[in-house]
Amino acid sequence: MPGYCSPPTRSGCGWQSSTRSAPTVTRGADGADGAELHLGGRVHHVPAAVPPGPVIDTNGAGDAFAAGIVAARARGATWAEAAGYAARVAAAACTHDGMEYPPGLLPLP
Repeated sequence: MPGYCSPPTRSGCGWQSSTRSAPTVTRGADGADGAELHLGGRVHHVPAAVPPGPVIDTNGAGDAFAAGIVAARARGATWAEAAGYAARVAAAACTHDGMEYPPGLLPLP
């Protein structure tokens, strides 16, 4: 499972920045600029996704990103694929007030 750090740092987040196979995803409040996937000693930029509608409320976008990574990895996605999916889930989470997703809002895998 990935680690999530806020605020982001170049050195990662303690034990999560070690040589373990799980990456560290960082951005915190700057998530609208995308995320950084720290994996295998390299940093990969994950672009922010375009929301499927007007941005209403960004509360919970980071939690939605984390949930998207977990869901995608559970389906067998690579870390990079999971991070891309997570960005789309986070973008969708910003298009309505509150944390309940209307039917059909979440992106397909």
